Amino acid sequence: MRQRNVTIFWALALTILLYSGAAQGQSVELQFLDHETNEPIVGMGVLLQSISDPQQSVQGVTDIDGYFRTSDLAHPLRLQTQHLSYEALIETLSEAKKEPFRLQPTATVMQDVTVMSDAYQNHATDKDLYVVQEINRQTIEQLGGNDLSDVLNFNPNISVTPNASDGKSTVSMFGLSGEYVKILIDNIPVISDNGVGNDIDITQLNLDNVERIEVTEGSMGVMYGSNAIAGIINIITKKDNPSPLQISASVQEETVGSEYNWSDEGRHIQRIQLSSSINPKLTLTAGANHNDFKGFKNDHRGENYYGSEGVRGYEWNPKEQLNLNAGINYRISQSTKLAYKFAYYQENLYIHDTTLLGGVGIDGLPEYKARDKKYLTKRQVQSLSLDQQIGQSSATIFLSYQKQTRYLEDYTYDIEHQAKVSTTGLYKNQSSELIYSKGLVDNLLPHLTWLSLTTGYEFDFQRGYDAIASGKYSNNVSQQSLRNTDIFVQTDWSMIPSLTLSPGLRINNNSSYDNHLIWSMAAILKSPRQFTTQLVVGSAYKTPNYTQLYRYFVDANHDVTGNPDLEPEDGVSIMLNLSKPSHLGLVTFKNEIKGYHFNIKDKVDLALVTDADPTAVSDIQRSTYLNINQYQTIGISTSNQVQIKHLSLQLGAAYTGVRQSLENENTDEDYLFTLTGSGQLAYLFSKINTTAAVNIKYNGSNERYAQNEDGINKITVAPYTFLDASMQKNLFDNSLSIKIGARNLLDVVSVSTTGLPSSGHSSSTSTSQLFGYGRSYFVNLTYTFKK
Repeated sequence: MRQRNVTIFWALALTILLYSGAAQGQSVELQFLDHETNEPIVGMGVLLQSISDPQQSVQGVTDIDGYFRTSDLAHPLRLQTQHLSYEALIETLSEAKKEPFRLQPTATVMQDVTVMSDAYQNHATDKDLYVVQEINRQTIEQLGGNDLSDVLNFNPNISVTPNASDGKSTVSMFGLSGEYVKILIDNIPVISDNGVGNDIDITQLNLDNVERIEVTEGSMGVMYGSNAIAGIINIITKKDNPSPLQISASVQEETVGSEYNWSDEGRHIQRIQLSSSINPKLTLTAGANHNDFKGFKNDHRGENYYGSEGVRGYEWNPKEQLNLNAGINYRISQSTKLAYKFAYYQENLYIHDTTLLGGVGIDGLPEYKARDKKYLTKRQVQSLSLDQQIGQSSATIFLSYQKQTRYLEDYTYDIEHQAKVSTTGLYKNQSSELIYSKGLVDNLLPHLTWLSLTTGYEFDFQRGYDAIASGKYSNNVSQQSLRNTDIFVQTDWSMIPSLTLSPGLRINNNSSYDNHLIWSMAAILKSPRQFTTQLVVGSAYKTPNYTQLYRYFVDANHDVTGNPDLEPEDGVSIMLNLSKPSHLGLVTFKNEIKGYHFNIKDKVDLALVTDADPTAVSDIQRSTYLNINQYQTIGISTSNQVQIKHLSLQLGAAYTGVRQSLENENTDEDYLFTLTGSGQLAYLFSKINTTAAVNIKYNGSNERYAQNEDGINKITVAPYTFLDASMQKNLFDNSLSIKIGARNLLDVVSVSTTGLPSSGHSSSTSTSQLFGYGRSYFVNLTYTFKK
C-alpha cells in the first residue's frame, strides 16, 4: 500500500509537470522605497484593481527588494497600499510606471482591521469587530508546516494535545477542549468522527495550498452555529494566481528524534502544487502531498523485533497520509464568481502490539507472532460556492458534500518471517456523510451609512455509522443521523464614528431538540489616541456530538454507551480585548491584552452509573454520558509585537483557570490555573536573501480535569517547553528555496503526569504522558517554476 501511494503521487506529479500553460499576460512591476532612507519597503500590502473591470484584482505584499510583481492586468489600474509604518497610497496608473514609489514614514499608525475571509472580505460591511489572530503563509513556511498541528502550537491561547497511539492531535482554546472549537476550510466546517467541525484531528489538515489561517477568538455562534464557543479556526486556501502557470515541487526529509534512514525511519514528505490562470476569468489549481511518518520507536524496537516482552512496536505509531486537491475558480461576469473544490485524503495507521504470542512451529522451533491492526481512513470533499455582487450588497451560497470512511484490519503477524499468517481483511467500521449548505446576504441596507444588515441560513445533515466502539460481543452497531437548520441575522450599527455595535441572533433547529435562540453582542470603540476596545459577549450553546449521543462500546471488558436523552449545553461567553499600535522612529509596536470568561452549564461528561439490576453479576463498570457538570474558565492573555525594519519580535502569555463542579451540589472548587508563554523572533538578512526564525512555547504546570471510563479525574501535568528554529535561503530570483530547521530543540518526549487512575480502578498513579518525539531536524528543497 505504501509503495502504491508513492507511485500514485509521482505519477500525478509527472502529469502536472508536463502541463503546458496559457499565453503569458501583461506584466506589472512596482517598487516601493522609504522616502527618507531610500531603503526598500518590505511587506507592503498592495492591491491592484482593473478600472475597466473592477472584479479583476490582485493583492499581495512586496518582496525583500520592495518589489510587487504580477501579470494579466491591463492598464489603467487603481493602486492601493497599506503598511503599519508608512502612509497609505491610492493612485491611478494609466500606464506602466518605471520609477519607484517613495513613501513617507508616518507616526499615525493605520487601524488594525480584521479582514474576514472569502464571502466577507470584499464587501462593504466593516467586520473588524472580532478578535482575530492571523497566521500568514510566511509564518507557515518558517515553521516548516505540513499540517495544522505544526503551526498552532505556538499560540499562547491554544494548546495542541497529541495522542501517540492513534496519531491524532486536537486543539483546545482558553481552557475549552476541541468540542468547543469549530474548524473550517474556506468557511465550510470539516467532517469528523464525532460531528461537524469540532474535535478535529488537525494532523489530517494539510497546508500546501493555504494562503492564511484565521483564528477568531470568542463566541461566534450567530455566524457559525452551535459549538463555536471558544472560537473558530478558518483555513483560507489560495484561489487566484496572477501567473499563467506556476508549478511548485518540494521534498522534505525529517528525523524523528534521532531516528532516520531512507526506508523505515524518519518522516518523508513530497509535495507538488500547480496553479494556472488560463485567462482573466478562469484559474485552475491542483496539488498532491505524500507524508510518510515511519513512527517513533524511542525505547521500543519496531515491527520486526522479537525477544523481550513489551519492547516490540513503537512509542508513536507509524502513519502514512496522501492528500490530493483540485480547484476551479471562474468569474462568470463582473459581479458573479463561481468556485469548485475537490479534496481527497487517505491515511494508513499501523498499530503493532507489544505483546508477543509464543508458540512452536511445525519444525519444532519456537516462533513469535503478534496481533496487529491497520486502520485505513478515506475522506472526500466536494464544495461549490457562488458569490454574487448586487449593487453595494452581495450574496454568497456555499454547498458541500463530504464523506469519511474508516476501515479496520485485524491480523496475526509472523515476526520471524515478516508476513501476515491470518487476517480479517479490511472491513468498514466507521462512516460519516455530511451535506452542508450556507447562504448569506451582506450589506442589505447600503443606503444607510450608519447601519448594515447581514442575514442568512445554514443547513447540515450528518448520517453516521460507527462500529469501532462495538466489540465482538456487540450486536447494536450505531447508525444514526443528525440535522441542523438555522437562520441568522446580524447588524452593524454605527451611530458615531468611534463606536460600532453588532447584535446578532440565530434560531437553531436540531433534529433531536426544539428550537433554540443563539445570541451575541459585539462592540468596538476606537479612541482618539488609537486605543481600540473590542467586546464580544454571546451564548455558549453546544449540542451533544455524535459520540455522546450514540456511542456503543460493549464487549467482555467494557460497557460504555451514549445517551440520546442528553440536553444541550448552554451558558455565556465573554471576551474583552484592548489593543494599541504605536510608532517610534523606525520601530513599530502593537500591544494587546485580553480577558475572557466562559461559563458552561449542563456540561456533558462520562459518568459511572448504577446497574438497573442490582442482582446482576458483573465486574464491568457501566458508564454513560450525562449532563452533570458546570464548567467555567477565566483568564487573561497578552500579545506584544515589535517591528524594526527586517527584525520582527512577538511575545505572548496567557494565564487561564478552569473550574468544574457537579451541578446541584454546593461545591466550592478552586480554579486550576495554568501559565503559558510564547515568543517568535524572525530576521531577514536582505543582502543574502535569507530569513532566520526562532519560536518558543512554554507550557506551565497544568492541573486540569481528565475524563475516561472511570469518570472525571483531576490530574497534574509537569511544565515543558517547545523550541523550534529554522533558516530559509532563496536563490535564482526566488525560484529555489532551501530550508533547514530543528523542532523540539529541548528534546521533550514524555512529561510527568500525576493523578491518572490506573486501568479499571479508581486509585491514582504517577506516570508520564507523551507530548513529542524528541529533537528532530528537517531539510526542505522547493523549486517554483513561473511562466
